[in-house]
Amino acid sequence: MLVEAEEDRRRMLLDRRIVSFRKTGGLYRRDREVHRARLTRPRELARGLREIGFRVRIVRGYGRFSFGRGHVGFVARKDLSSAPDTRANRTSPLQSATSTLGRPLRPTLSATR
Repeated sequence: MLVEAEEDRRRMLLDRRIVSFRKTGGLYRRDREVHRARLTRPRELARGLREIGFRVRIVRGYGRFSFGRGHVGFVARKDLSSAPDTRANRTSPLQSATSTLGRPLRPTLSATR
């Protein structure tokens, strides 16, 4: 698998172009994908979660694992007992997500395990 990432800081977008190979019989098939992610500043995301009733903590790692430079995680909790009982509010009491900071990324081409 080959991955190339490019960040557009002005538009706050991250594009990842992925080329993967899989063996089919005696031959290999190549697939291409493009993933586009909207980048969000951690404080903006935390503020938005708080506005809809979550308690939020920004973390720099998970357990013994530290996130790489430019990455943070969120631990967000919402007390569901006080929320109205509607399908839209039936979420897990523990929500977590990761976000990429708006730091410059150099376009890279690398093989993954």
